[in-house]
Amino acid sequence: MQGTGAITISSPSSLFAQNIKPEMKKEVEIGFDTQWFEKHPLEVNFSFYTATNYNQIIDLGLTASTGYADTKVNAGGFRNWGYEFFAKYTPVLTKIHKLDVSLTIANQYSKVTSLYPGINQYAISGSGAYTEVAIPGQKIGNIQAYDYLRDHTTGKKIVNANTGIYSPDNSHLVEVGNINPYLLGGFFVDYHFKNLGIHVGMNYKFGGTYLSYTNYYLYGQGLTKATLQYRDAAHGGMAYYINKSNHNMALPTGATSAPTDSQDGIVYHNGLILDGVKDDGSGHFVKNDLIISDYTYYSTYVHDMSEWFQPDKLSKNDYLKVREVSISYTLPQKIAQKLAVEKLMLSAFGRNLFYLYKTLPNIDPESSMGSNSFVEYTSLPQVRTLGFKLDASF
Repeated sequence: MQGTGAITISSPSSLFAQNIKPEMKKEVEIGFDTQWFEKHPLEVNFSFYTATNYNQIIDLGLTASTGYADTKVNAGGFRNWGYEFFAKYTPVLTKIHKLDVSLTIANQYSKVTSLYPGINQYAISGSGAYTEVAIPGQKIGNIQAYDYLRDHTTGKKIVNANTGIYSPDNSHLVEVGNINPYLLGGFFVDYHFKNLGIHVGMNYKFGGTYLSYTNYYLYGQGLTKATLQYRDAAHGGMAYYINKSNHNMALPTGATSAPTDSQDGIVYHNGLILDGVKDDGSGHFVKNDLIISDYTYYSTYVHDMSEWFQPDKLSKNDYLKVREVSISYTLPQKIAQKLAVEKLMLSAFGRNLFYLYKTLPNIDPESSMGSNSFVEYTSLPQVRTLGFKLDASF
């Protein structure tokens, strides 16, 4: 009992698994490394690889009646294949000038080849509202989430006839994206003029679906520029009033006075009608005409963990970032020798500087804390480093 100091013993939650085989991997890689030209050197490296992983060890859930939560099994395998490309070109090469331009490109493809017998789908990570799944024959990293409730005939979103907002379809999950990028790499420029050197390094990534809690909260609380829409007449808001039956009623654009059946005598200019259909009360769907306020609409995007995340607010995490800029100067050897050193170089640098382009709004796409690689729950800013360095060789 608590407070008695009695020693307690808990049984393990996982059932001991016998005859577990070690995970295995078979990989083949081919490529080439070439160099061309003397006046303007060109270096090109390329490699292609394919790897098959099998006998993967995963936790297989068990029913509570067994007394255990799960057991470990060899659950099948997956296959990865991809390429890596590197090119470096020197368009300027003289006794006092040198310019190098480098490019790297990489991509990796993947597919689930098999799972444990009798299992058609395995949840890798996630919650009830979104799940990263593995399905035989499909790519690794597919994300499933709840969609909007839709009219099966037209595919249009269904608006709740009482609230005027969209409803989730919690009956099943649908595929909404994949967490993996389809292209990543870098671009680098190095320029040397006598003893002066300048380096600029950039990285890029394209592809990969991202779930940002921060953006859902910002959007839901009206704290982003995007939520200016419908805020007033100047931003597309409709004019309406609230009648004594507590229903929002449309008014002509520019209206300044409310009818006599107005509840409060106020004309509002922050209304909108969501695109979709509603139930007319007889089981038939008709075009939605319910007016709601901008607050009612945006506040539906304030979520807590494991709730519904509207799939059209998931983000593509593409970016092009200036990773590093540095400038260095190497003192002439005569001066260095007078200082009793072989080589002396002074440099100034900056790292993690800024983005030239990114699709994930309001947060740094590389500085997230969450449950896994595609979920951001508490965004922390990246550290930008500025500094000076002195290198001496004796």
